[in-house]
Amino acid sequence: MFRNNWDLSVKSATSVVQILQDKYKVDPAKMIAGGRSSYLRFSGKRQQRIRSKKRRTRIVIITNLDKFFALLEAEETL
Repeated sequence: MFRNNWDLSVKSATSVVQILQDKYKVDPAKMIAGGRSSYLRFSGKRQQRIRSKKRRTRIVIITNLDKFFALLEAEETL
């Protein structure tokens, strides 16, 4: 079935992308699926809140790359 948690993480992400494509007709050229498993951990208080959730999927909608980079910078400070 799944080789490890990383494999599960990637398959979960690609499943979300496929649903967005098939059901909601989102252009697949505008989507990226990625799995992180335990290789990109949350830190501090956020980690404590999120750790209680066994599975999570994050969907990021980007319309402006400047806003995207600002979001990444803000997340690093949490």
